[in-house]
Amino acid sequence: MSSEAAQYHVKFIGNTSAEGHTTYVIKVTNSDGASWNVQKRYRELRELHDELKLRYPENLPQFPAKRFFGNNDPAFITSRQAALEQYLLGVLALEPEVKTLVLRQFLGGPPLSAEQTPSKQYTEVLESMEQKLVNFSLPPAPLDEPETAMRVKKYGESMKLSVLAQPVDPVILRDLGLDNEVVPMCLANSEQLDALKAPAAGSAEKGELFKQTLAEIHKVMRPEVALADESKLIARFPDLASGEGAKGEKQ
Repeated sequence: MSSEAAQYHVKFIGNTSAEGHTTYVIKVTNSDGASWNVQKRYRELRELHDELKLRYPENLPQFPAKRFFGNNDPAFITSRQAALEQYLLGVLALEPEVKTLVLRQFLGGPPLSAEQTPSKQYTEVLESMEQKLVNFSLPPAPLDEPETAMRVKKYGESMKLSVLAQPVDPVILRDLGLDNEVVPMCLANSEQLDALKAPAAGSAEKGELFKQTLAEIHKVMRPEVALADESKLIARFPDLASGEGAKGEKQ
């Protein structure tokens, strides 16, 4: 065991029993003279022993054995309380600085003073944060020109990508000879895609010519005045034979 003076001192000052379980009241005193009480059951002391056994497999004091019957006997409780106190004193002698986290948590700490209450601590933290955070009650500062231009540019690019995501008319692709050509949609070739989406050159003139031709066909197929003689619908060709005969006679 270490020869250093223990920073903590423990003393079992009483116990309480309820529903078949005994709780021991332990007074803990630190090197500053501050003291406080913790309440622990035999099971909690056993769990502490099992944790410390991993750190001190050979030097740890012997833990009081478990008893299955007669645990509520006052004489047994007094005897076990004394044995548990000696065990805990042996642990503190083995580790006087109480570096093991599980041991520090078991012993606890002195109660906070009025100046160290959580509410006061939280208030101090909030006050320090308020000095660093932006006051959101004030209206936002106006954007400078470069930032405004950047936002407008990003908005324009997003709108352009939305337009480029629309499918290209396959008729226009055929007119341009791009039936089987895959055109990836990205800003790099946005101009090419815009050209594909735009009407082909001369398409307006072709459309107007088609309308005129279609109107003439309708006029021929559906004349305004009905023909009385259906034979007039048949175009007669000249008699080639009679023509050839006439030529022969002249020769």
